[in-house]
Amino acid sequence: MDKKKIVAEIASRHGVLIREDDPAFYIVDLATMVIEEKAEEIREAVGKAEQSIPYLLDLKRKEIDEAAARILAASDDLETQRKQLAETLQQDVDNELRARVEDYTSQVMAAIKSTIRETVQDEMTNAALTIETAARELEQARHGLRRSQLQDLLWMGAVGTVGGLISLLFYVTFF
Repeated sequence: MDKKKIVAEIASRHGVLIREDDPAFYIVDLATMVIEEKAEEIREAVGKAEQSIPYLLDLKRKEIDEAAARILAASDDLETQRKQLAETLQQDVDNELRARVEDYTSQVMAAIKSTIRETVQDEMTNAALTIETAARELEQARHGLRRSQLQDLLWMGAVGTVGGLISLLFYVTFF
């Protein structure tokens, strides 16, 4: 500290003349020592703070890493749940489609059986009429004519027709 400079500055600013051994300089020295001591304490505190910054940053980095790991785990859980829900929905859709196909197939089979029954009944009725007609014709031929080869052929044709119709009925009924 340059006391001469300070004395000159106080004289120019305030118009007061003090000497270099003035007790005010003791107060200034005292304040300077206190300030220097506090500055040293502040420097030490700043040094400690600077040393703890990497540690604190490392702690925060670990906290962030743990939070990120929790978020990723939650994301994985959500993905697993989404897949399970998709599988459940797919199974429900498959079961519903399967039930509808089975219902439709049952309806189609019932309609086919009904149609086959009606067709068989119609064919049996026609065959019965044909046999009845053939039998009448044979009866008429038997009464009026001698049995000839033509009559034998008609009889065999009727029997063959009846046999064919019966075979057709069995085929349609069982297959």
